[in-house]
Amino acid sequence: MNEPTGANFDDADKLRDLSEKIIKYINTHRENLSPDERRELQQMSENIRKYGLTLATKAGVELLKSHQSQLDELLQEVNSINELLNQVSEKKRLISTVSKIVDTLANVVKLIPL
Repeated sequence: MNEPTGANFDDADKLRDLSEKIIKYINTHRENLSPDERRELQQMSENIRKYGLTLATKAGVELLKSHQSQLDELLQEVNSINELLNQVSEKKRLISTVSKIVDTLANVVKLIPL
């Protein structure tokens, strides 16, 4: 793809708008169009819309590819954060368990007559 990705998104938007204008034209001039003309215009609108979607999809893929290394780095950071959160969660469970044991021991000590 030789064009910048932003231009491709803009072109895709223009094609979508053109497709919508054709449909509006059909609806506005329905009584002046023959059934064959309406079908042909609807088909043209559909083809333009599909081409615009294809263009936008390709532009999106190219955009993602161009940022792949940044996305990979971001994924590594997210994985590191998840690992850290898991470690914190494990430590919280350990502290909670130790706290319960200490509470239980304190209750047992209270029951022992001195």
